[in-house]
Amino acid sequence: MKLKNLTVLILLVFSLIGCSSKFVSGSLIHDEQTGPKGPVAGERAIEIAYTAKEFEHLWSDFNFNENQPDIDFDESAILIAHTMENSCPMNIERFELSEDGTKLTIETAPDGDGDGCDDIGFLKSFVFTIEKSKLEKVKTVYFEGEPFDM
Repeated sequence: MKLKNLTVLILLVFSLIGCSSKFVSGSLIHDEQTGPKGPVAGERAIEIAYTAKEFEHLWSDFNFNENQPDIDFDESAILIAHTMENSCPMNIERFELSEDGTKLTIETAPDGDGDGCDDIGFLKSFVFTIEKSKLEKVKTVYFEGEPFDM
């Protein structure tokens, strides 16, 4: 009986790993209701940092309240995706590289079913870490359906 339960558990774990492929390319490390300084504050934006100095500059420009996380820039790069949300917080639904590695798709979705959300616009920024070698191959980021050429 125990062997049967263990076998089912192992199969379940491997099937869940296969289902989680939407996030294999990167990790969400921070999100906050904040946005960049300047004219893009109310628009979607994608920013990338390949060095600690670039990341420090972006962290300041986006007015993040928390301390900047430590990143190993020998291995990783940072991608910041900025949008607007209403009174229902937005979450990342999809963060996925195309098979050839040239397209990165990021999709968001509101908490719950979206009913009862006020149309108030709040700035929202998501910070991802991604393998530098993978990000360097990306030619276009599709964020909430809008293309951003790299």
